[in-house]
Amino acid sequence: MKKLSCLLLLALLSGCSGSDADGEEPPFFQAKRFGSGPLTLDELKIEIPDEIERDLTEAEKACFFEAVARRAAEAGDPRDIDPDDLVYWDGKVSKEDWQKHDRYMQRILLAQGVISWAMIDCT
Repeated sequence: MKKLSCLLLLALLSGCSGSDADGEEPPFFQAKRFGSGPLTLDELKIEIPDEIERDLTEAEKACFFEAVARRAAEAGDPRDIDPDDLVYWDGKVSKEDWQKHDRYMQRILLAQGVISWAMIDCT
């Protein structure tokens, strides 16, 4: 559980950050700026940081990636979701507030929720 909790923290902290010339690791995940449809593993290009990946078993990694794919498919296209239908924001994001975000931000926010809960699924 500690390993996946660390992974969750890293996902939340680095989800939107970019890599720079100082040798930082790549962002934990990506989202297509003009993407459409449900999020996919191919789009997210999840990069588990080395210090976390070393401690994960193959079964934990497989569980995590399967949970991300399943949760992303269940959520559907970020443009069409009603945030109240998803557990990720605990009812604190209204459909009206969700629609104020552009497509790219919706994809990033949904990816963070999907990835975070997928980690919880595998602990």
